[in-house]
Order: sequence, then structure tokens, then C-alpha cells
Amino acid sequence: RQLRTSGRADMKAAFIEAGFYQYGDEMEKADKRIKQLNRYRAAELMDWLVDADLALKRTHSDEDRGRLVLETLFVKMSKPMAASVS
Repeated sequence: RQLRTSGRADMKAAFIEAGFYQYGDEMEKADKRIKQLNRYRAAELMDWLVDADLALKRTHSDEDRGRLVLETLFVKMSKPMAASVS
């Protein structure tokens, strides 16, 4: 998969198409979340969702194991921690 290297995506149009609400600061909140995800992890998002979906339908259909799949997905999507300086 190749990431686009030039130009800016029209994020407002993408958010509207995805069904985000257009009132208040919902667009700004969505934009902040996307930026936190960063373009490299965002490029992997679809693969992560497919993997989670397949795991939930197969070996991790049990509630506790399913929770592990979702927690793993959330950790992948969360903001990376800064390296600690010792």
C-alpha cells in the first residue's frame, strides 16, 4: 500500500461523507482524532478492523477473548507514548 505524499485531503468533505455531525465542534474533534491517529496508522486501520472482525467471528467469540481483541485494536489506535529519557 502506498501513501499519498502530496496534496491535502479535504477532511471536512470526508467527515461529512462518513456521517459526522456538522454542528458545534464535531468536525474539529474528528480532525483532531484523525491527526492523533497519524497517516501511517490510519493506513493500517482497515487491516486492523478486518483482523479484529475475523477474530471476533472465529476464535475470540467468547466475551473475555473478544474483549482482548477490542482492547488490542484500541491500543493500536491510541497515541504512541513518547520514549522516556533516562
